[in-house]
Amino acid sequence: MALPASGQSISLGQLRTEFGLSGSISMDDMYRGSQGNGTIKEKYGNHDNVPTSGALGLDDFFSIYKEGSDLQKLQRFRQYRASGLITTDTQAGEVVVNHTGSSLANNPNGGYNLATDTVYNTQTKSNFYVESEWTTIIGIAGMPGGSNRTNPISVSGSETENKNETYAGNANVCVDIINTPLNQLGNISYTYNRQQTDKWSMGGLILISGKYEFNRRYVAQGSGWGINSNGIANNAPSVTLGRDEIAVWARERGGDGPSSGWWTSSDCDYIHRGGWWYNTGCWGVTFIKNNTAASTSLGCYNEQPDATWILREVT
Repeated sequence: MALPASGQSISLGQLRTEFGLSGSISMDDMYRGSQGNGTIKEKYGNHDNVPTSGALGLDDFFSIYKEGSDLQKLQRFRQYRASGLITTDTQAGEVVVNHTGSSLANNPNGGYNLATDTVYNTQTKSNFYVESEWTTIIGIAGMPGGSNRTNPISVSGSETENKNETYAGNANVCVDIINTPLNQLGNISYTYNRQQTDKWSMGGLILISGKYEFNRRYVAQGSGWGINSNGIANNAPSVTLGRDEIAVWARERGGDGPSSGWWTSSDCDYIHRGGWWYNTGCWGVTFIKNNTAASTSLGCYNEQPDATWILREVT
């Protein structure tokens, strides 16, 4: 909840409530960034409206907030997601995923005949604006013979593991939530287990400002083939995505040809990373792309993912 807008009355008590402060407030502590005590942060929401030096009054705090809304967090994700918030593993190493829609490549995957595979994010994040003191780190992978792994995500700081699940040995998700703004994070890695055989796998790392917790899961139904006007036929699950939610999914293909399947709608953007080779994997993420849709019904195209996890933002 933001502080009152310009033209309204504003008090030190409201400032204290918004930022969870106690006791008396010294305005010298309320400068932005290193000139203050850290309450008003650099590259954070609309905190640029607060000066770093000079005259400082309550009118400098109009509309300032500690925690952005679900829409503001989604807007930041859309703004920066192609600039280093999503990475994948390839034979050449870490790659920033910057496309929208589906991308298939022949032998793009990092994991071949390995017992584990690791996705890295070593991108510079300090220039990103954020909307929360929290960051959600999502590892997602499609693989043959997968299984749960202890602490699959590695990051500097004390994170809480919200979800760690492997479905049918073909799809793994790990969701970690850390009380650190995204633009203060360093290097991150996500390691998943897989069958050590002559097969491929594929994984991704997704970073988003805020706390996104596991809400529900959908799994493949029917044969998993046959496109109709609403997406895939053969009893594909009905999925509705809210503006405060994102969907992540993965699939392992046990045969020759592309591994591809994704969720989307006219109100959504989706990012699908798939491989084209014998026994390979795919993964992806879907999120609402505009500021007006409160929710949308998703259609599933090509092959149903083995598992789809819906994460919902919580404040």
